[in-house]
Amino acid sequence: NKLSDDIQIIEAERAQQGIELFDQENPDLIITDLVMPDIKGDAVIKHVRTKNQTCFIAIVSANVQEKVQNEMMELGADIFIEKPVKMEKIQTLLEAYNNKCNS
Repeated sequence: NKLSDDIQIIEAERAQQGIELFDQENPDLIITDLVMPDIKGDAVIKHVRTKNQTCFIAIVSANVQEKVQNEMMELGADIFIEKPVKMEKIQTLLEAYNNKCNS
């Protein structure tokens, strides 16, 4: 999938597939759920951070407990997005990404 010449979207159905695609493609930004059937989001964050310190990581979850959010941010997530994900939340995510890239 392509949004423009500058943006390419790569999708994975499961976390393990996402990790494999991350290792192959080394993306600038990933969006991952916190709770998945095969691998949990915290393990995805840990894997990404061992390979890439600058990749922007967005966690999406219905679990909005402050403790959980803090744990994900301490592991290296850049933003925590509450489900359901609506356009305004995508805009917030993109603004945070752009701010990180421009700092």
